[in-house]
Amino acid sequence: MVRGVLHTHLLYIPEIIPPDNCILESVSTPRESIGVLWNPKGDIDGENVTVVGFVRLGYTEGLGPRMPVYYVEALTVEKS
Repeated sequence: MVRGVLHTHLLYIPEIIPPDNCILESVSTPRESIGVLWNPKGDIDGENVTVVGFVRLGYTEGLGPRMPVYYVEALTVEKS
């Protein structure tokens, strides 16, 4: 379980596309974040949320080299 500010409107460069589709940013230290793979229902971009899920190891795709990336595969996301 992790808490933070969820950002769902992301743009990626074609060279590096991560396996996640959202970013969860720490409230106490905004420069720290982790990717979240989740299908958002409604617009909760910028909301404080609690994410429950599994930490997974994935790889970037795109035009550049594949790089390992840790992300959270969300089971539930709730506003906090």
